Order: sequence, then structure tokens, then C-alpha cells
Amino acid sequence: MLIAVLSMGMLYAGISLISIYDPVLMFIDRDIILSLSLVLVGILFYSHSSLYRLRLIAVALSSVIGDFFLSIPLNKVGFYYSIGGPAYLDVLAVTIGLICALKIVVELNQAVHIRTQTNKGEMKNI
Repeated sequence: MLIAVLSMGMLYAGISLISIYDPVLMFIDRDIILSLSLVLVGILFYSHSSLYRLRLIAVALSSVIGDFFLSIPLNKVGFYYSIGGPAYLDVLAVTIGLICALKIVVELNQAVHIRTQTNKGEMKNI
């Protein structure tokens, strides 16, 4: 869990620093890129659908650590950056919304798959 949280936190800080220092590379909104990257890396680390709660915890902790990692170089350069500001909460809300939407899609897919599955030995007319 520690490796997942730290790597996702460094990803958060890295994308945020790129968006600050070179905004031309950000052709999509910063919040959307951060949210999608956190969700995708969370899925890579916790790919099984039963690890849904662990994925949520890892994303929340990594975004806090990533915000802390982001504040360190910005304060050294001379910018004042408050940890846990409104921009951080926007990214966290979009990320949790994406994870919940993904969970709903997976549950609907499983429900449809169970209903369309044939019983063993049963033959359907073609």
C-alpha cells in the first residue's frame, strides 16, 4: 500500500508541476488529467473489483501526499501554496466520482452477465 500511495502521490505532484511550469503541454483541463491518471494508476495497483474500498483509500491518501509533495518545491521557489485548497478538493471530488461511476458500470456489467448466462446443460434455440 505504501508503494502505491507514494507513487500515485509523486504522479499527482509531477503532473501538477508540469501544469504550472509548462501550461502549453496541458491541452485538457488539469483537474481532468489528474483525476484520470489517479484513477488509472489506482486501477493498475488494485485491479480486482473487490478492492474498491482500498482503491478509494489509496487515491485519497495519495492525493494528500501529492499535494504535500507539490508544496515543497513551490515554497522553496517563493510561491505560497496552501495544502488542501479548493483546487485540491476539486480534483479529489472528480476522482472519487470517476471511481464511483466505474464501480457502478462494473456492477451493472456483472448483473447483465449473470442474467444472460445459460444454465449448465440448458440449450437455447438458435
